[in-house]
Amino acid sequence: AWLKLIAITSMLIDHVNKALIYPNLVSNNGTLTRVSNLCDIIGRIAFPPFCFMLVEGFFKTRSRKKYLLKLLLFGVISEVPFDMFTTACFFNMNWNNVMFTLAFVLITIWSIDILKEKMQKLPKVLWYFVSLIIVMIMCIAAMFLSLDYEHHAILIGYFFYLFHEVPLLAIPFGYASMYT
Repeated sequence: AWLKLIAITSMLIDHVNKALIYPNLVSNNGTLTRVSNLCDIIGRIAFPPFCFMLVEGFFKTRSRKKYLLKLLLFGVISEVPFDMFTTACFFNMNWNNVMFTLAFVLITIWSIDILKEKMQKLPKVLWYFVSLIIVMIMCIAAMFLSLDYEHHAILIGYFFYLFHEVPLLAIPFGYASMYT
């Protein structure tokens, strides 16, 4: 519950910044700019916990298909308000909301998980190699589709999936992937 609260609070600070402070920025050196930059930093804290919870949900859900469909449905419902809020356009193909990003992360780890089951009898190093190829393809696709957080999201989800049994190991990899 605390992790959700941290993620939601961070996201709220980010959205308030985008809605109320960004439109009022005039100077690059003013106090308002520094406050906005701080809010941006705090806002970036939100995605990794949400991605962690997505991966946890992947392992705990009874129906991965329904989980994916709910993410996509909410993505479709929220796309127009997201575009209106972020770009003042009714529909903007150059930036998609985070629900599509989370759905894409889910598709990525689901694909890798299916391969893991099918490749159980083969050397594990082969599965790691194939999973990295899938991750690279999905990273390129995420950038091409203009998903929120682009390739960083795929990498974060992959690390949380890979280190599911020891999530503390995933944290440094996930945060480091934000800077790649």
